[in-house]
Amino acid sequence: FGIVIGECLKRKKSGGVMLFSSFIVSFIINILIYEVFAGVLGISMHREMVEMYDMIVKQVPTMKQRLSVTTFTSLIPLAILFMSVLESYVVILLTQVVLMRVVKNKIQFPAFFHIAYFKLNRVVGYIVLVVYLVCQALLARNNNIVLRYLDVIAMVIIMVDGMSVVSFYLLEHHPKLAGISIILLFIPPINMALLLVGIIDIISDLKAKIMYNRKVKEGGM
Repeated sequence: FGIVIGECLKRKKSGGVMLFSSFIVSFIINILIYEVFAGVLGISMHREMVEMYDMIVKQVPTMKQRLSVTTFTSLIPLAILFMSVLESYVVILLTQVVLMRVVKNKIQFPAFFHIAYFKLNRVVGYIVLVVYLVCQALLARNNNIVLRYLDVIAMVIIMVDGMSVVSFYLLEHHPKLAGISIILLFIPPINMALLLVGIIDIISDLKAKIMYNRKVKEGGM
């Protein structure tokens, strides 16, 4: 991670290139850990997914009717993918925070990676929302693994957008609590609220309007 981030900073690459490069490194590491060296390290991703499924079912009993444990464990590759994205983002964010405090303005990052400033393109947002709604409708009739993958990917993207809105609000009014939105993503009953907030933001462009109104009040526009 250090070499990748350092090279991106040295070559003045964009934030997207830095995030994608870090994701590739994280994904390769996780594949090696959970697939190649799983037996040697005594790690069982399947066992961990089953335990997670049981924990979620205890919180949301109706989930068992919609999603079997077999289907849930079939999402292991997707779980590794999302875990890699999250790891790469957290590493970059922590690196940025540390460098900003230690060396201050001597090292310039290409972007501010705080989740509060995540912005989903409106066209992409509509596409993701349509994919999610279509998958939900089709999965009610046919439990297809491809549809399940698309459904989970779309749902997580919408949740992240909702998490961004909540984080932005907290950053504006309660800065010390801004990081709590990431934790909310992993709490089953509450992450559905993030999904709803994300859907509202995609449809109404809620966060963009809040940011616009703030700039108007500050005299920036």
